[in-house]
Amino acid sequence: RLRVPGDHPRLEAATIQTHDGQTIETEGWVDRWVEADGQVLGTFQGGGFDGLPALRHRQVGRGQAFLSATSDRHAIAYLLPQALAAAGLASADGFVAVGNDA
Repeated sequence: RLRVPGDHPRLEAATIQTHDGQTIETEGWVDRWVEADGQVLGTFQGGGFDGLPALRHRQVGRGQAFLSATSDRHAIAYLLPQALAAAGLASADGFVAVGNDA
C-alpha cells in the first residue's frame, strides 16, 4: 500500500543514497511517502526529506513496481535497468530517461 499526502514541495537539490552505495544528485518534484511497503532502494540524505525513502521496489500481484519519490531523470535512470531486468529484458540500451530537467 502506498499513500502520498497532497503536498508536493519542490526540491532544488536533493541527494539520494542507494542501497548499493551509489549517490544520486536530484532536482525535481517530490512525493513524501507516508505509508509504503516493499524494499527501500534509496533514501534522501539531508534537507527536509532526510532519511525518508526515495526509491522503492515492491511486488504488486504477479508483477513488480519500481517507484521514485522524485520526478528527476537521474533517479528514474537508476531504476530503469532494474525494472527491465525484472521484466526479463536484457538492457536499457536505446532508452533515454527524461524528466523535468531534460
